[in-house]
Amino acid sequence: PGIPDGCLDIIFNMDGEKNDCYLIPSPKKRMNFQFKTGNSYLGIRLKPLQSVHGFEISLKDINTSSIFSLFDIAPKYTTFYEQLLNLNTYEEKNQFILSSMLFNSGPRNLRQYELIKNALSFIYLQKGTITPKMLEQKFCYTERYIRMLFNEMIGTCPKKFIQIAQFQSVVNMMRK
Repeated sequence: PGIPDGCLDIIFNMDGEKNDCYLIPSPKKRMNFQFKTGNSYLGIRLKPLQSVHGFEISLKDINTSSIFSLFDIAPKYTTFYEQLLNLNTYEEKNQFILSSMLFNSGPRNLRQYELIKNALSFIYLQKGTITPKMLEQKFCYTERYIRMLFNEMIGTCPKKFIQIAQFQSVVNMMRK
């Protein structure tokens, strides 16, 4: 089952069925994903702020839905997928993914990237018990500017991300 975590999951059907490859944003509530029986899948989890390229819609728009057919919103991934299918071992596939330019190009603006990276760390450190106003006070940027960067780089607003971090904190405490 999927629970809200702020991540994006890219799921590839490794049996060559292109129409069975998906981009799944963090769900708004707990959800189950149905895989086809007998097929093998490979997933890539993209954490918040992890660079990813090739989507034809914004992260904000991605986060407004629950699931996308991968190649409808990222046709550039077709070649990547075909190359992935030609690899035999998990190690080869893993190395190919790690070396792919789709996932490894750096941030466009290092200052903005560092601000959001530090804001995410602060949110996680505080276990989601903060407010967007506290981010403004801590980092000396307006709430509006921080919200704009969150929407652009994370695909959701700080308030929603804080709620996700708080939920994750509660789930982690229940596991202990």
